[in-house]
Amino acid sequence: MVNDLLRKWRTGSTGAPPESDLRCSFCGKAAADVRKLLAGPAVFICDECVSACVEILARDKDAEPGAEDAAARAPDRGQS
Repeated sequence: MVNDLLRKWRTGSTGAPPESDLRCSFCGKAAADVRKLLAGPAVFICDECVSACVEILARDKDAEPGAEDAAARAPDRGQS
């Protein structure tokens, strides 16, 4: 799928930037500066940012949420 998208971009059929202009939407690194650049709908993420996300999610999974953590995640409904 990504190769199809890149082929379309190279030919200019999608209006997206050429492959040489592709960058990670999170850290801004160019495609040439990372091992992999994954494409999503109008966004890209590099392998380094994916690794950082995996580490963050693993830490969150291991952490036991306390009452303060749960309250901080609760949506603010404007009630006092």
